[in-house]
Amino acid sequence: MGDAESRFARFERVMGVAAQSVYPEITTQGTIQHMANMARQLVGILGPDGGRRVLDVGCGDGTALGHFADLGMEPVGVTLGSDVEVCRSKGYSVVESDITFLDFGDETFDLVWCRHAIEHTIAPFVTLVESARVLRSGGLFYMEVPAPDTAIGHEKNPNHFSVFGKRMWNQLLTRAGFLIHAQEDIAVDTKIGQDTYYAWMCYRI
Repeated sequence: MGDAESRFARFERVMGVAAQSVYPEITTQGTIQHMANMARQLVGILGPDGGRRVLDVGCGDGTALGHFADLGMEPVGVTLGSDVEVCRSKGYSVVESDITFLDFGDETFDLVWCRHAIEHTIAPFVTLVESARVLRSGGLFYMEVPAPDTAIGHEKNPNHFSVFGKRMWNQLLTRAGFLIHAQEDIAVDTKIGQDTYYAWMCYRI
């Protein structure tokens, strides 16, 4: 069936197809406030001696990068498409890359933030393993994803490839090397019915 190089080339082609459906982030005022609250909470848990290096996996337009910078952290983002230039125009440090493989050294960051991003990858477990790899032992990982089978129908989004239930995400997080500290369901009322998002705060083992 071909050597490893040809298999990787085929994988890259699949990722290229997925990348064609990438779209810029649209951030509402409610989302901005929610992200600010979560960033403040996480930095508080990390504490003054917990380090300042933050990676935003799938940083979108850089909203969370701004919140972390305002809190005295040193954030770096990873994103694709037009959001790259949007972030850089705001003065943020951003790497233009798919979030599947993270081009950073082992244990580089004290906090990894992955909000509304991992559902966009075709290989979510790889992204989780990579997130654990670049996070220092005992560091914090925050993930937020859309729930399946809601009124919104996130599965129908052409750039959503991994919309799973809580039990599957719990398994993937644990297998990737995270200790789940807290999990929360976030309910949002929309014009067509209730939407739900799942959030996790984990420690890297």
